[in-house]
Amino acid sequence: MAVRLPIGTRIFLTLVLLFAVITVGIGILVSFTLVGTVERAVVGNIGRDTSILAKDFETWLGDKFQILETLKHSVLQNRNNPEALLDILIAKTREEPDVAWIYYGTEAFDPRFTSVKDGVTRTANGGYYVDADEWNPEPDFVWPSRPWFVRARDEDQAVMSDPYIDANTKEIVVSLSRSVRDESGKLLGVLALDMYISRLTEVVSVQKYTPSSKTYLIDAKGSFITHEDKSLVLKLDDPAGNIFSPGTPLAAMNEAILGTPETWSRNRSKNLYWAARRIPRTSWTVVTYGKYSDIARPVLEFYGTLLGILGAAILLAVLFALAEARAISAPIEALKRGAIELAKGNLSWHVQIKSRDEFGELGDFFNQVAASLKENIARIEGQRKEIEDYSKNLERMVEDRTRQLDHANKELTARNLQMEKEMQMAEVVQRKTIPQAVDLPAAPELRFGCRYVAMQAVGGDLYDVLPIDGRRYALLIADVSGHGMAAALVAAMAKVAFRTQAGLGYGPAEVCRAVNQEIHEIIGGETYYLSAFYLVLDVVDGSLTYSNAGHPPVLLVRKDRTIEKLDVAGGQLLGISGDFAFEEGRTRMEPGDFLLMFTDGIVEARDPDGDFYEYGRLMEYVRGNRDSKPEDFIQGLMDDVDAFSRGAARTDDRAALLAQFLGYRTEATAAIARTGDWAARFDRAGRLLKSGDARSASILLEEIRAQRPEDPRVLNMLGLASFRLGDRERSERLLETAVLLAPDSPTYRKNLEMVRTGKA
Repeated sequence: MAVRLPIGTRIFLTLVLLFAVITVGIGILVSFTLVGTVERAVVGNIGRDTSILAKDFETWLGDKFQILETLKHSVLQNRNNPEALLDILIAKTREEPDVAWIYYGTEAFDPRFTSVKDGVTRTANGGYYVDADEWNPEPDFVWPSRPWFVRARDEDQAVMSDPYIDANTKEIVVSLSRSVRDESGKLLGVLALDMYISRLTEVVSVQKYTPSSKTYLIDAKGSFITHEDKSLVLKLDDPAGNIFSPGTPLAAMNEAILGTPETWSRNRSKNLYWAARRIPRTSWTVVTYGKYSDIARPVLEFYGTLLGILGAAILLAVLFALAEARAISAPIEALKRGAIELAKGNLSWHVQIKSRDEFGELGDFFNQVAASLKENIARIEGQRKEIEDYSKNLERMVEDRTRQLDHANKELTARNLQMEKEMQMAEVVQRKTIPQAVDLPAAPELRFGCRYVAMQAVGGDLYDVLPIDGRRYALLIADVSGHGMAAALVAAMAKVAFRTQAGLGYGPAEVCRAVNQEIHEIIGGETYYLSAFYLVLDVVDGSLTYSNAGHPPVLLVRKDRTIEKLDVAGGQLLGISGDFAFEEGRTRMEPGDFLLMFTDGIVEARDPDGDFYEYGRLMEYVRGNRDSKPEDFIQGLMDDVDAFSRGAARTDDRAALLAQFLGYRTEATAAIARTGDWAARFDRAGRLLKSGDARSASILLEEIRAQRPEDPRVLNMLGLASFRLGDRERSERLLETAVLLAPDSPTYRKNLEMVRTGKA
């Protein structure tokens, strides 16, 4: 006996092969084009440019050191004439725009000193202090004990201080000082100059190696010496003033950067590159960093050389995917053609589907319905002819005809009942397609409410919620044009398409693009199309990404009762044209916010006077019922629409889905649902539930349930987790389903009884 292979499995196997081939092609391409070598070369160039910048700083500082060396000789020549020395220092200060002031103090010092003139102060023991700023020290000023003097006293070369902010000018200043000794090596005094480093700030600020790069000058501990925000410069005790503080791109990388005189590297996982060069004769380091993706762009130039290899791999995957897509779309096209012929009255039409899967079963069901309709109509037509033939002998045959008609009516009634059963069967199928609130994924961070009211037994509205991974949930609402069985078929196809694309982890715009192309290939050119609003919610950080395909905007109702309309301009209906690029919108949800998604059957409902329900009344209902439970909110909305309609005939299907965001999921909890196969995750969920962590167990079991929706073991454990989380009604429903799927299990029955009595 041939085994039926489900469509979902075939699609999965196709995509696995497709991506396997593409991955192999990309691996070959990367290995042949030496991507890593190119990237290292680009980062190396930036590192060399940083070294050149550091060399320029070294040259600039060397000029200032040379000034001290030159002035040292002037001090020796005028050691007994401080007035002449003052004129030399003043002249040199005016020549150098980066120099704030130059000053000299002798080793000889006596607290009894007097000001000879502005800038010259003599002591009683023959010492003196000269300041090119023509400043005379206060009585408590002891220059031999000042830091600039002490640093240089025992050195035979110029030394430099750490940067500091001058109290008067508010500029960043460093001090250079140089000991002055006579021919015998005896210390005569210390010559010093203070210089602005604003020129360094200007040079650093204009360095732009990539669009996102930043270049800074830092000290030995990572504190900013230059920064575009001057409030962060030399903030030694403020984490915000340190380039290695937590939360910064270079967090905790101080050893890697400051540990060597020169370094450069990259980190693909952090999307980061960096280069650093220490400035000789200082403890300063020039650091530049930026996004790794900026330097990766040159790598694209290598891809052209091996397009043949990648093209062959992709072509193989595309041909395989096309063949499988045709195998799937052919029966759908046959069903669509059959529905059109049936609508035209061609009851002899038979759908030819030879595949042994769900489409084959659907084709058999379609042919049975068509044959049943044809048989009923033929029987009625035959009875009509018989009545005409026997009308001439009506009096004589009335009793016989009465019996015959009674028998025919019974058969017709039986046939009608059969048709009703078949329609009810279709309604059951659609109920499985459109989930109830209890069927939606349960999570401590989310609560859902939903309702679908079809205009006929079946319809074309659709909503769905799908957990993508441990932190993202996909939410969908859609509306197929038209009503009845054909619309329901298109809705079922749309659900499968959206679930398939969502499971691949694509963003909303790409999912809508792929679904549009698939729907257009199947029903394009016909009278069927659909609108859809698809969004992805990240329950770890509350981020919300969405795309709109011609659907009414979704309402984001904030905790403070403000209402935002989420919409993306220019989104076309799905199925109209195959090649269309959808846009994405982004926002963020906070705990207590909720999303209201609905079809136009809500806002376009009419009362007997022909007036529409419209957005104004919807907004009024939302504000008045903001604090209701999701299930009560949705039921109340449907009741409010019915009350407004006052019995007027319904002209469209109505569907609404509410998703309330209760709180953030931790990264650790999200990681649980992303690891391991289903059996390992099921065992882990059991251990979590046994340890008392029902919240983490519930999240993990919902992820497993998305893969195994009819596994009684999963439903049993999820029911127990829901009971421990306080959701007794949901727990009872899940356990009832587990008992139905495994009626011989005493464990499931016992758990159900304990939940009903509140003793689980």
